[in-house]
Amino acid sequence: GRLHLYPQRQSMLHGDGGGKHGALQPTVIAAHEDAVTQVTYIAGIDRIVSSSSDSTICLCDPFRHSTRYFRGHEKAVLGFAFVEPNKYVASGGVEREVLLWNPYTLRRITALKGHL
Repeated sequence: GRLHLYPQRQSMLHGDGGGKHGALQPTVIAAHEDAVTQVTYIAGIDRIVSSSSDSTICLCDPFRHSTRYFRGHEKAVLGFAFVEPNKYVASGGVEREVLLWNPYTLRRITALKGHL
């Protein structure tokens, strides 16, 4: 489970290729130990967030290339969503619970059980 971060370059818009044969070289961050199931940039917390079959959710700072994790799922995490008004992350996975997380403290707020 790696994240490939590609730089944005003004030169790409003007057609000079920006590098060898026009290809940009990514920064690769080993964020997970298993397959990545979802990845998105969340502007509200200025992080790239990814979930994985390894039961973790990774918050990646795209500028410092640092990672922090939500740990608490027992099985694969299949997806997540950011709730903008309340600034929390909701995640769900194989164990059929929705977990709510504080993205600043990395602590679990609660678990919503009963999803079949």
